[in-house]
Amino acid sequence: MFENLSTDELVRGELVPICVIRDTLVSLNGRAAALLGRPEDKFPKVLSLRKFIVEADWPRVARALRGAVLKPGTGVSFTFSAVRRDGAIIDLELIGTVVAGGEEVDIVAVVNDITERARDDARLNYLAFSDGLTGLPNRMLFLDRLRQSLGASRRSGVGFALLSLDLDGFKAINDSYGHEAGDQVLRAAAEILRSCCREVDTAARIGGDEFALVLPGISEPDQATRVANRLIVEVGEPIAIDGDSSSVGVSVGIALYPRHGREIDTLIRAADAAMYESKASGGNCSTLADPNKHGVRAPCVVTWKDAHKLDIGTIDEQHQALARLIRRVGAELAAGRDASRLRQSLEELVALARGHFAAEEALMDQYAIVDRAKHKQSHRRLLQDAMSLANMSCNVSMTLTAGFLHEWLIRHIDSADRELARQLLAKGYSEHSAIRCGALTPPNAQVAARR
Repeated sequence: MFENLSTDELVRGELVPICVIRDTLVSLNGRAAALLGRPEDKFPKVLSLRKFIVEADWPRVARALRGAVLKPGTGVSFTFSAVRRDGAIIDLELIGTVVAGGEEVDIVAVVNDITERARDDARLNYLAFSDGLTGLPNRMLFLDRLRQSLGASRRSGVGFALLSLDLDGFKAINDSYGHEAGDQVLRAAAEILRSCCREVDTAARIGGDEFALVLPGISEPDQATRVANRLIVEVGEPIAIDGDSSSVGVSVGIALYPRHGREIDTLIRAADAAMYESKASGGNCSTLADPNKHGVRAPCVVTWKDAHKLDIGTIDEQHQALARLIRRVGAELAAGRDASRLRQSLEELVALARGHFAAEEALMDQYAIVDRAKHKQSHRRLLQDAMSLANMSCNVSMTLTAGFLHEWLIRHIDSADRELARQLLAKGYSEHSAIRCGALTPPNAQVAARR
């Protein structure tokens, strides 16, 4: 690849971003320095690799480098995340050759910025990603399967059923036994859904303790009700938790294609409205959608429920504020607001998220949270994803944007933030001391600042 040019000529060249790695030091030409936000730096610019490679990626990069230098003359390629001088995270790909010169071994490589490609891949992965806790399809794969069922029904003329399910009494188990017991209940509920499904059906976890079923070929109310009643009975069976026996119920809403809607959003709203009516009736029952009674509501992108709480007061309030703003974005998408109005709302979301992440990171440092570097890196990625969405908001579909924002917030809460809360509480977290030390801003001060 670089046989006809000297190392010095390669690095001094400005046609492409080039770097030379020797041990743990890297020399950059001007194009490569500009990628890292250092356009004013002149060659030779030598930096420590650890100075700009994110901490979570460093062990993997170090192993790749150690293996590469043992094989002079071979090609080398790897990717990693880097921190620009302004603090932004970018994804880079190095493609080069191991060059031996005397006692030293260099890796001479082209540096490619693959940030947008990586983000595009991440968004596509949402469409085919299983829920990490239960193994069921997640919200995005559910929407894709629902879209497939809709298309198949339009072609064949045979309808299908959509069931929206929400567990009853789940918060009481979380409060009494802890989140690990709650996770056990969610996994048990997922297994019951699988056992009640045919091969052609789709059972998905939408988020928290909310699930959904797509049942192709079931187009009559009595057929769908029989399935719902079976689910209610089986979900209600006792579950062994820490030597005790506990149980939950399930509220079910049923919508039928084409009886209750001919579009995805209409069917989801109808099933959700029927499920909430089951909740209002005391739970542990099913309700068939009734357009005349339920009406048509704007889609709620994020449904905030007690299951998402972390028992860290101010952080929970900040999460709820983010959820409210995302719901507003969903309403604007549904109403067909102009691009500038939608972009403004997304920019508000970015600003609110930036302040929330700063508060969490202050707590991570104050309490010496394990893996806080990885958590902080995920914050930077989330911010960049939101900013990227703000820039392309006028070109994306309502369903994809709504689903992406739901995953953007809820997945982070249910994974990284839940572990953060667990460690904080284990280390004796006190909201009063956190506010006194400046790690958190009191809720009333946050509201005043946003105004």
